[in-house]
Amino acid sequence: MEKLLDEIESYWSTRTEGYSEVNHKELAGTQKNAWLKVLTSQFPDKPKEEIRILDIGTGPGFFPVILAEAGYHVDAVDYTEGMLEKAKENAGDLCRNIRFLRMDAQKLDFEDNTFDVVISRNLTWNLEHPDVAYREWVRVLKVGGRLLNFDANWYGYLYEEEQRKAYENDRKNVENNSLDDHYLCTDIERMERIALQVPLSKISRPQWDVKTLREAGLLGIRTDTEIWKTVWSEEERLNYQSTPMFMVTGVKPDHFLNLPVAAGEKTEGFLELGDGEFVLPATIIRGKDPGKTVLVTGGAGFIGSHTAVSLLNAGQDIVIVDNLYNSSPKVIDRIERITGKRPVFVEADCCDRAAMDRLFSDYDITGVIHFAGLKAVGESVEKPLLYYRNNLDSTLTVLEVMREHNCHQFVFSSSATVYGDQPAPLYETAQTGGCSNPYGWTKFMIEEILKGACRADLALSVVLLRYFNPIGAHESGLIGENPNGIPNNLMPYITQVAIGRRERLTVFGDDYDTPDGTGVRDYIHVVDLAEGHLCAIRYAQAHTGCEVFNLGTGRGVSVLEMVHTFSEVNNVPVPYVIGPRRAGDLATVYADPAKAKQILGWEAKKTLADMCRDSWNFVCSVKKQ
Repeated sequence: MEKLLDEIESYWSTRTEGYSEVNHKELAGTQKNAWLKVLTSQFPDKPKEEIRILDIGTGPGFFPVILAEAGYHVDAVDYTEGMLEKAKENAGDLCRNIRFLRMDAQKLDFEDNTFDVVISRNLTWNLEHPDVAYREWVRVLKVGGRLLNFDANWYGYLYEEEQRKAYENDRKNVENNSLDDHYLCTDIERMERIALQVPLSKISRPQWDVKTLREAGLLGIRTDTEIWKTVWSEEERLNYQSTPMFMVTGVKPDHFLNLPVAAGEKTEGFLELGDGEFVLPATIIRGKDPGKTVLVTGGAGFIGSHTAVSLLNAGQDIVIVDNLYNSSPKVIDRIERITGKRPVFVEADCCDRAAMDRLFSDYDITGVIHFAGLKAVGESVEKPLLYYRNNLDSTLTVLEVMREHNCHQFVFSSSATVYGDQPAPLYETAQTGGCSNPYGWTKFMIEEILKGACRADLALSVVLLRYFNPIGAHESGLIGENPNGIPNNLMPYITQVAIGRRERLTVFGDDYDTPDGTGVRDYIHVVDLAEGHLCAIRYAQAHTGCEVFNLGTGRGVSVLEMVHTFSEVNNVPVPYVIGPRRAGDLATVYADPAKAKQILGWEAKKTLADMCRDSWNFVCSVKKQ
C-alpha cells in the first residue's frame, strides 16, 4: 500500500499548479455559489459555528475556501504536501477558519464521532483501498452526521471500448470548441498506470458506493447521477461528458438497530424509510407481542429460494441472507415475480459475526431456517477443511447471535448423509455418525451442537430436517438449480448435457448391489421439500426442544432410471459413460418419511416425471434469458 500511495502522492505533487488553476476558474465563476448551495443543503440544521466539517482529499482547497467564506469552520486533509501548501496559499486570510492537515484518507487521525459532515471530491477513484477509506469516514462521523462524496467513473475507458470512444469524442469536442483540454495538463500515461493499479477504475459506480457505504453502517443512502448539471461549467461538461460526476450521500444512524430492544421497551434513533429515500429521527417502541419474521440463510440458493417462495405464499414475513457464493442476486427478483412480494435481501456471509449482529438488530427475527453452507459430497472429500470451517463457523455464528437477540426457533437443513452406510429405508431413530464424507460429518456435528444447545436452553426450539436428494424446479421456470462451475449433483449435470453445455454424463460406478448396478437415491422435488420447511418452522413456533424428521419420498431411484426417465419425459437424449465409483458415495439411500406425515402433516406429492419435467423447463428458460 505504501508504495502505491507514494506513487500517487508523487503524481499529484506534479499536478499542484495545474489543478489549482482549475479551482481558481471555479471560484471565479458561477460554480462557487452552485457548489455552496449543494453542500449546505445537506448540512444539519444548527448554527454554522457548531458544525464540524471534514474535507478529505482537499487538493488546492476549493471546498474549504467556499465554506470558510460562508462562515463555516473546516478541517481539510490531503496526503500531498504540495497540495496542502497551495491550499493554504489559496485560502489566505481564510486560514483562520480552516485547519489543513496531512493525512491518509484510508487512515484518519481523528477520534470516532468527531464530525457533523464529511465531504470529498474526485478522491475515492484513485485510492488503493476505497472500502477501507469509506469505513474510516463513517467512523469519524457523529451520529446523525452526513457523508457527501462527489466522484465519477474516471479512467473506465482503460477497460471498456465504448467508454474509450466516448472519451476520445470528448477530446475532439473540446478542440472543436477551442476550450482548454483538462487532460493535456496531466501526465496521461503516468495517470493511466496508476488507474490500472487501483480497483475503482474497472467498477461500475455509484452502485458500488451504495453497497459499500451500507456495509460501512450508513442509512438513507442516495445518489444523484445528474449533479454535474448543477455544478459544472460548460467547459467541464465538454471535457468530461463521458464521465459525468455523481453524488452519493448517507446518514450515520444511532445504533439502536444494533442493540436488542426488548418487548415493551423503547429507544431513540433513526428510521430509514422508502428504501433509503428518507432517514428520520425516531423513537422505537417494541410491543409485547412482536411480529414473526423468519431469517432464511442461503435463501438465494436452490432449496432456500424455493422455501422463500413457500413462506411468502403462506403470508410469512422473511429476510434472506446470502453471500452469493453459488447463487445470483437475480433470484430475489424472480422470487418477487413468482409471489408478488419482494423479500428483504441482505448480502452477507453467515460467518461474519458483525454482519449477522447488524442483521438481527435491523429486523425483528423470531426464527431461522438455516441453509447456508457448502453442500457437495465429492467436493467435501477434496476440500475437507474448507467444509468444516465454513459449515461449522456459519452455524455457530448464527446460533450465538440468535441467543444474544432472544431468537429461539431454528430449522436446520441437515442431510441423510448423517446416517452413513446403513440399510434402507432409513428411520429417524437409526444410528448417526458413520458418515462417509466430510460434508456428512459437518451435518452430523451441527446436529450434535444443536441437540446440546437445546439441552442447555429450554426455550430453544430446533427442527432437524434430514432430507434426501432434492431436484426439480419451480413450475414457472424462474428458479431452479443452476450451479456455478461444474455441477456436483446428478440432475444439474444431466440438464447441462441435455442442453449441450457438456458432452456427456459420467455415471460413477455400475457395480453396486442395486437392480442396474448404479447408485440408488431418494429424489425429492424441491417444491415438496420447501413445503416441508414451512411445516417445520410452524412446528418450531409452537414447540420447544429438538425434533428430527426425514424429508423424502420413501422410494429409491437409480442413476440410470433417472437418466432414462429424463430422456423419455422431455424427449431429449442424455449421452453417458460409465466411470469408476466416486469417493464417499454409497450404494442405496432412501427414507422412511412416515414421521413427517404423522407429526408435521407433510408428505411428498410430486412424481419423478414432475421432477424431470420441471428441471428441464427451468434450464430451457435460463437459456432463453
